[in-house]
Parts: sequence; C-alpha cells; structure tokens
Amino acid sequence: MKKVYQAHIESNGKGWYSIYTNEEFPFGFFGEGNSIESAKKDFLAVFEASAIKHKERTGIDINAEFEFVFDK
Repeated sequence: MKKVYQAHIESNGKGWYSIYTNEEFPFGFFGEGNSIESAKKDFLAVFEASAIKHKERTGIDINAEFEFVFDK
C-alpha cells in the first residue's frame, strides 16, 4: 500500500509554479512548470526517476502517492 503525502503547489504570481513536499524522503526532489499541470507532471517524473535511482543504489523501493494542495 502506498502512503499518501501532501505536495504543495506555489505560484510566483508571474505564471510559474513550483511543487514540493515537506515530508522526509531519502532523496530531494521538486517540480516546476508554466502551469499547474506541467508542474505536477514534472514533480511526478522527478520523483519517479529519483525513486528508481534510489532503489538501484539501496534495494529499497519508495512507494508514494501525492495529494496536491495549492498554497495561497
């Protein structure tokens, strides 16, 4: 079963979005894009790539799902 983590979406007010999580992971990652959807795709792609590399190095699989929350 995958644990669900909150992923925070922030806007710089100029059409650019960043997504991050405050949860502790054994690797750092974030996403960004010129729309919320592109930032989500980037965030998930970076997470997946980081999780694969982590598993290759350690043998530990990081299973996670994310609930996206817009920070105002």
